[in-house]
Amino acid sequence: HTASTNASGYYGFILPPSSDEVICLVSFNYNGGSGQRNVANFSLMSDKNLNIEIPLGMWHGMVVGSDGAPVGGVYISGSSYRVTERYGYDLGDINGNKNHISGYTSESGIFDIGVMTELTVNPYVDISVRPPSNSRWIRNDIDSLMIDTTNQQTIVLQGTLVSGKVTFPG
Repeated sequence: HTASTNASGYYGFILPPSSDEVICLVSFNYNGGSGQRNVANFSLMSDKNLNIEIPLGMWHGMVVGSDGAPVGGVYISGSSYRVTERYGYDLGDINGNKNHISGYTSESGIFDIGVMTELTVNPYVDISVRPPSNSRWIRNDIDSLMIDTTNQQTIVLQGTLVSGKVTFPG
């Protein structure tokens, strides 16, 4: 069964009574972050008031080129988990909570992306930092990154310009 919250965060739905263990999966979007919070191990033999808290914060940072200049229009994405062929989800946390992040830098290279703060105790994986196609900087794929929601983090892009002239003698 699915339900959406109202503007104040309230939700409700009807289920048949059950003594089986129930798992509630809460999916959310928040300022460039999205994720899933799992609430498990309760039964529904009577009405249940289930208040769910999702601890959220903002990851603040800046993307600069190796010359130190801010780089605008950079797309950043990553996850608190990794999908593997053999095992399915890896990392996240022991309760199966997951967070995916994405967002763009402003023209001044600044980004602010929502994250589940409880998941920042483990590294986020497969962080992709993609500058605009007309940029002199190359994509930076970061396999593992500890996200800090208390201090601004700086990501540095690299790029070596190769140029020259092609001629045909004769």
